Formats: sequence, C-alpha cells, structure tokens
Amino acid sequence: MRTSRFQIGLMVAMAAALGFSFASSDAVGYPAGAAVSSGTNPLWSYGGEVPSGDLVDLEVAPGDQSMIVTDILLTASCNSCNVKAQIYAGSKQIGEARIYAYATGGNYSSGPRTIGHSFSSGLVVQPGETLRLVANTDGYSYALSGYYAQP
Repeated sequence: MRTSRFQIGLMVAMAAALGFSFASSDAVGYPAGAAVSSGTNPLWSYGGEVPSGDLVDLEVAPGDQSMIVTDILLTASCNSCNVKAQIYAGSKQIGEARIYAYATGGNYSSGPRTIGHSFSSGLVVQPGETLRLVANTDGYSYALSGYYAQP
C-alpha cells in the first residue's frame, strides 16, 4: 500500500498541531511587583481624635509606595449622637462609617459606641495622596492601621 503525498502532508500537519498544543507558555503572575514593601517596617498605625465638624490629615503616602488601610476602630462617647466618619485618599472618599446612639423609650444608655472593621483587601491611598479623616457631625476617636505596598 502506497502513501500519497496528501496523506504525508496531513500527518505532518497533525503532528505539528499536536506538538504546538503541548508546548508550554510563559508563566504570568500578578501583581508584577512585590505586594508588601521591602522596607524595614512596612506597617503603620495612627490614633487620635477628630473634633466635631473637622478634618485630620494623617499622612501623605510616600512617592514610591501606596498605603493600604487594613483595620479601623472608631469610638464616640455620647448619649445621643450621629457620628459620620469619612475616610479620604486625597480628595476622593474611599470609606465611611456611622455611629448612631439615640434614646429608646426616653432612656439613654451611657458609654462609648464603637465600630471596628478589618478589610479583606484594604482601602488604597495612592503614592502622594494624603490619608484624611473627616467628622461631618459629632467628633470621634480613631485607630487606623495598615501597611505600605508598592503600587
């Protein structure tokens, strides 16, 4: 039995296609840079107070790194309050939390009201942007923490 040129060409084409389908490709990983800064202490934390109707600038993110906010704790000491805490990166709002405390049945419960949250991925402050906290209504105390990362 003779093999025709067509059959030989078809077998060569099939072998080339099979070889191409098993060829490995370049591996690609994201993100392209290091996820966490390689500095001596990539962690940061701040705490303090934001007076009623005021804003507090915490830090300008370094020019070569982003600041990632991972944890936040807000506390308001009031019997009847409506705390609106806003988090800004530069002029862009990236987060907000509210604490409400009102009388029920004419009685106020005393003591501080607290909100705490840990973010899975974090809030990002880009290099050169200022991390700000704003109190549009009643004031509050805060604790923020996170880490520096390469953008």
